[in-house]
Amino acid sequence: MNAARNADRKTADGGETGILHGVPIAIKDLIEYQGRVTSGGSKAWEKRKSLATAALVRQLEWNGAIIIGKTNLVEFALGSWGTNYHLGTARNPWNISKVPGGSSSGSAVAVAAGLCAAAIGTDTGGSIRIPAAWCGVVGLKPTAGSVDMSGVLPLSPSLDSAGPITRSVTDAALVFEAMRLDSRRGLAGEKSPFRSGSVRGSRLGGLKIAAVDVECLGFVAEDILGAYLNSLGLLRDLGATIVRINVAPFIKKSVGLNGKITVAEAYGILGGIAEDATAMLDPHVRERILGGKGIGRGELDSLLRDRKREIRDFREVMGDCGAMVLPTMAFSPPDISEVNERETATQLTRMGNYLGLCGLAVPNGLDRHGMPSSLQILGLPGNEEAILRIGMAYEKEAGCSRRPSLSGVSAASPHH
Repeated sequence: MNAARNADRKTADGGETGILHGVPIAIKDLIEYQGRVTSGGSKAWEKRKSLATAALVRQLEWNGAIIIGKTNLVEFALGSWGTNYHLGTARNPWNISKVPGGSSSGSAVAVAAGLCAAAIGTDTGGSIRIPAAWCGVVGLKPTAGSVDMSGVLPLSPSLDSAGPITRSVTDAALVFEAMRLDSRRGLAGEKSPFRSGSVRGSRLGGLKIAAVDVECLGFVAEDILGAYLNSLGLLRDLGATIVRINVAPFIKKSVGLNGKITVAEAYGILGGIAEDATAMLDPHVRERILGGKGIGRGELDSLLRDRKREIRDFREVMGDCGAMVLPTMAFSPPDISEVNERETATQLTRMGNYLGLCGLAVPNGLDRHGMPSSLQILGLPGNEEAILRIGMAYEKEAGCSRRPSLSGVSAASPHH
């Protein structure tokens, strides 16, 4: 409230304001904030206080954002359903018996329920895009390295990234502009090359978009596949040229290999607490961490070398397409009581991390259960501008933004 009053005074005095001036934003409880608890979603760390504030939070505040609180998550961010049995499972606002998706569950729920204008999540295998999809909001996974991760508790440094969950693609672009590594002009002495305003437009003429062939998506629920095909038709109507590609090998490989890299690096970071039988950990999360115990340094190096080769091969398959579209999720969110914790919901999202891509989840309708379905737009590394442009044009044409956007209100007004 003090920060909000200060923002109002600055506006009244005609002072210089940032692009997120007065905007309330929540942060995943994996992100350090000085003097506040940063638990990583773990009961074992429920009293752990941060000694410093994460770099991305400092950038958000430098751009005028007001951090209003922390959001819950899957313990240590190692899980895709959104469940947390010790600190509580965030409830999906569309149906509170359903999982919200994870690991950035609380961030997506807070945005979907209107508790904040935007929230920050992290993504190692889909942890921004999955909850955004199942909660009917927008989630942006930036290219790894485009956002400063210092002060964000790591899970798998080779794969981790952080990005915004918002109510519209326009908002996602705005928050991404504010949190990018080079968004603070004082650090580099020059303006960021990314500007959210540069991606606005309603037509996609001249743009080639790769589409995952339906033969690669035999495991996707029929109604979700239908929504995907309808989305392709809309993108074509907007002027895009749709190029069908076969990425089945990449989808299949990425699920297992991204998972092996994740648990190998996670064990190197969290193995000590997982090995401590007295630490109060979710047994499923403990089991996942310990799954990396047998993966030695040599095997991990080999996995990372193989990953570089797969990235090169994928670029050849993409040809002159800078972005690709596919469903975000393969099925509707299950009931919390029916979750199989030894399975994963990352069938279509891990490819984005494994291949070093940027990714965007955008609502594209409702499935047969009345739950949100989602279109996933993946871009080559550093191509956030393209995926945001596609998402923005799609969102405008489909009319799938259900809540007011930051761009539609005065962030400085005390009534918003």
